[in-house]
Amino acid sequence: MKSAKIKILKFIGIFFVAALILLLVAYGILSSGRDANQNSNERVVVFVLDAGDWRIINKMVSEGRLKNLNYLIENGVSGKLQSVYPLFTPPNMASMFTGKLPSKHGIKSHFDYSREDTKNQLYRNMKAKPLWEILRNKNITLDLVGFQEFDYAPRIDGTIVTGFYIIKKVSAYNSYFSDINGEMKFLKYIPDFLLVSKSNGGILQDYSFLENSEAIMKKSNISLNFDTEITHRMIPFVIEKLKNTEKSKKGNAEFSKLISGIETVFHSGISTKFQFELDMMSKEIALDLYKSHKSNIMFVYFAGTDIFAHNYYFNGWHMEDKKNEQRQVYEYYQIIDGYIGEFLMAADENTAFFVVSDHGAQNMTMAQYLYIAPHIPPHTKYGIFIAQGKQIKKGAKIENASITDITPTLLYIYNQPMAEDFDGKVLMDIFKDGYNQGKKTNYIETYELV
Repeated sequence: MKSAKIKILKFIGIFFVAALILLLVAYGILSSGRDANQNSNERVVVFVLDAGDWRIINKMVSEGRLKNLNYLIENGVSGKLQSVYPLFTPPNMASMFTGKLPSKHGIKSHFDYSREDTKNQLYRNMKAKPLWEILRNKNITLDLVGFQEFDYAPRIDGTIVTGFYIIKKVSAYNSYFSDINGEMKFLKYIPDFLLVSKSNGGILQDYSFLENSEAIMKKSNISLNFDTEITHRMIPFVIEKLKNTEKSKKGNAEFSKLISGIETVFHSGISTKFQFELDMMSKEIALDLYKSHKSNIMFVYFAGTDIFAHNYYFNGWHMEDKKNEQRQVYEYYQIIDGYIGEFLMAADENTAFFVVSDHGAQNMTMAQYLYIAPHIPPHTKYGIFIAQGKQIKKGAKIENASITDITPTLLYIYNQPMAEDFDGKVLMDIFKDGYNQGKKTNYIETYELV
């Protein structure tokens, strides 16, 4: 009897050892597949400068003021990036993330006007799969920080920190903000887990760096408030249009409060400081994610380049700069250039950098913007494109690049198939010849059915 028990125990032991060996073998096979697919040594950081404009960058580079952007230009590939119509941020962001035109992804404005209530257009309402959905379960991680067009954070293989989360935290951290702006208090009742998704670790929680924002602004000669002729004429016009849009709908209480909050910010005396701190927090959170999570792809969005251009870019608006306020735009670009420099300092040779914009800053008078029909959007159809990395050509120029090309190009880097229904293409010309020779581009009909 005892001998029989020993035999049974031996059998069980052998069985578990064999099972463990099979499990380890299987894991090794799967792991090797993951590593081959993930290209873990290759990382890409995409800086999205809202309304980034070559006229501003070229002027500042010629003056020796944008050393980090100049480094990327001289050591990489650069050129114009064609936007899609309508020339608003959400349609172009959707095209950047889907590789498709608005006719396919369905995003055509800032807000969804087709329903009874007005909702933020991105990204709940897209009709095409964005990059983070395409990469799901491909073991290619993606981080996105600061995008204000998210009204929630979808769960992805990586981390999303929405612009609403950053607005919420900046609002909560600054006591002056809650004192003057009760309309924004509703944000504190939105749980963080709805505004942030993370599958690979936590995000930065220490926001004490905001205490330095005012000192940095003063040192950089950036005023704390938008207080120009453009501001006082344009902002009330835009706010009133948003209010009228909402009145014609069933009504969305949170959206209405957000409009009132934005209006209060612009009358508070700290509107520039508020925007400064939003981008500052986006940078700090993104840099911490870059260092700690080591995701394959990261997108970092900076809105201030657009906001400053709207309020100060007098040359573009054909207005006389009597008070020399246009320098505010240039000072802010230099701040963003410094943020990019912090990533360059933290990066290794396996990180490639892209700098893109959704559109440029428009040239027109206030009368054209406010009163002439059909309405002329305050943006131009060409933004900026810069790419730099060890596999990217040095000091080269590119033509005919489109914002729809960003997702196909990123998929190409990570050996993922192209979809035949993409409107964008792989920017093959940015890569060194040897890099392209070692790659094979596969195609599928569409990602929408995958």
